[in-house]
Parts: sequence; structure tokens; C-alpha cells
Amino acid sequence: RKKRNEREVILDFIDKVQKKDPDVIIGYNSSGFDFPYLKKRCSELDIELGFSMDESPVYIRTGPFSTKADIFGRFHLDAYNSVSFLSAIGAMSIPKNNLESVYLGR
Repeated sequence: RKKRNEREVILDFIDKVQKKDPDVIIGYNSSGFDFPYLKKRCSELDIELGFSMDESPVYIRTGPFSTKADIFGRFHLDAYNSVSFLSAIGAMSIPKNNLESVYLGR
């Protein structure tokens, strides 16, 4: 199997999203880490991060309590924000809000 560089991997990922054309994109801390990081890498590699239905870039909004990634025409759910909220109000009890604790439930 041919070794691919970062640019090829990112372009392939964007192409897969565009071809699959999902209505919903779900991640865990995708607004706070994944999309901002991917957007930064795309900027440095001169790639347009066109996940939106109209291929416009992902828009990152940073607010006082959270960061939100807006993807035009697609519903983006960052499960981390939901887990953080449920944990804060006591509806969920886990030692950390990391993915492993959420997955294992302990």
C-alpha cells in the first residue's frame, strides 16, 4: 500500500464527505479540537475545507462557554458539549469528560 502524505489524506477525507453527502456529522470535541485543527492544517496546506453542502468553508465560532463548528446544510452534533452539560447538571456521573470515560461509562 502506497504511503500517503498529510495533504492526500485530508483531500481524501473531504472527498469522502462530499461523496457520501451526510445530513449529520457527529463528533466528540469536534468543535473544540478536530475542526479547528483540521481547518488550520488545511490553511497551511492551501486546501479549502469544503464540508458544507455548498462547499463553503467550515465556520468556527468561539463563544464564552463553548466553540461551535457550523457546516452549511449539514447538522453538526458535538457530543462533548452534551456530555459536559449533562455532567454539569448531575444527570450523568463520570470521572472525566473524555471519550474513554463516556464510552466505558466509568
